[in-house]
Amino acid sequence: MMPVMDGMALIRHLRTQAPTLKIVAMTGLEPNEQRAELRSLGVKEILMKPYLPQALLEAVATELA
Repeated sequence: MMPVMDGMALIRHLRTQAPTLKIVAMTGLEPNEQRAELRSLGVKEILMKPYLPQALLEAVATELA
């Protein structure tokens, strides 16, 4: 957990500053609770913690493609 704001608040703030920024979300919470909001914010890649390094590499490669 981040000390000042949660991940969703950070993503919302980033979208106001850089609307086209590519974001890979990572969560240890149930993804179904956040998936719809993440999708509405343009997040395509969501990793569940814990994840393997290969999964992170694949998510980043997908976003950069």
